[in-house]
Amino acid sequence: MAIGKLFRSVALTLVLIPSLVSFTPADAGQAQGPAQMQAQAEPSLDELSEWVDGELDVGPSAPTTSCSDTGVTGNESHPLDECQGTSFTLASNTWYLSVYYTLDTGTGNDWILTHTQATPILGWMQAAYEAYYEQTGRTYGSSVCGRHIRAKIMRGDGWSGIAYWPNSCYIGLDAPMIRGNGGHHTTMHEMRHKVVQFTYPNCLSDWKGDYPGHTIYIVEGDADYGPSTVGDYGFMNSGYDPSKSLNQHGYNNLFSPYYSEHVDLYAGPIGSPGDPDYLAGGMIEHWKECDAQSDLYVQRDVVQAFTPFSMEEFFLNFFAALYLHAYADPATQPELYFFEEDAPGVTLTYSPPLAANVGLASGSQSWTSESTPDTWAGKTYEIMPMSGCDYVMLEGTGTGTLG
Repeated sequence: MAIGKLFRSVALTLVLIPSLVSFTPADAGQAQGPAQMQAQAEPSLDELSEWVDGELDVGPSAPTTSCSDTGVTGNESHPLDECQGTSFTLASNTWYLSVYYTLDTGTGNDWILTHTQATPILGWMQAAYEAYYEQTGRTYGSSVCGRHIRAKIMRGDGWSGIAYWPNSCYIGLDAPMIRGNGGHHTTMHEMRHKVVQFTYPNCLSDWKGDYPGHTIYIVEGDADYGPSTVGDYGFMNSGYDPSKSLNQHGYNNLFSPYYSEHVDLYAGPIGSPGDPDYLAGGMIEHWKECDAQSDLYVQRDVVQAFTPFSMEEFFLNFFAALYLHAYADPATQPELYFFEEDAPGVTLTYSPPLAANVGLASGSQSWTSESTPDTWAGKTYEIMPMSGCDYVMLEGTGTGTLG
């Protein structure tokens, strides 16, 4: 194919895409706890979010008023003896939020310094719930929690935030993180699990037993993406390792916003350009389809139902966008653009690692005996056209797909 000088360089991407693909996790049925997840994914503490199974800390359905619970404890049964609460109206009902914590420095590492460190959490929880409800029209906790969602500040066991499985009414936030005046993104991340992902029960029943396994690139990728749809906070998934297969990714992966934005671009977008939730509907379509099929791995069906692309074409566009997003015109080349880049405070500086790069004024350049990338992964080769080079002809052979 001939490529003109629209871009300052030419990228040749080799992506291996098998004709038949299964996203079924290899570790099906092996539910892992927080410690194993931290060792496997190795996210930073500020980004780590993990869930635990069972009925731990199931909140009572009554009383519903904020700060009316008794006997709330942290690690080793340390009392969380302080509380702040609020109420708001959602879906024509009154909802309650509470944050339980302690200032007692004798409670291991469960304490925070001041009441003011807990105060913003209520606003973060409410803003997230309201935004996610606008996207889904669904609520969590109406019956089992009496419309009362609680947060506990305690030392995380390898996690910065935790969304306990249903039927719990709690999320947990790491006390050292809050003590350091952090937790904004983490709170909204956990609320994404709680009030979006947990509201699709057929979908949840499919992936819960496999978590974390190969579920996290969807589940945690979406939870990381969620806060950027609440407000212009500068949050954005910003990482991707193109040498790894798609389902080997986890937290902070760029496929999640790309998937949501470029499905919603054709599906009839949520919001308007400039709105925080603009193009957030692609992930909602995913959760709806997952619930309908009781299958987490419905990307192909969603992409091919809402976009003009096959899953293979969609993924090649994503790989091209990893390199070309800084040069692409969103009006004429939307498939090469991350629309979240338009949000205030967001500057996506990601550029994929290059397998090789050369300057070419004449003649030819060949790469031979190159190793084959993993399935749903790829390599990027950069050619810099030099003076006198009007166009570059690209030709590839082998079992991969040239894009």
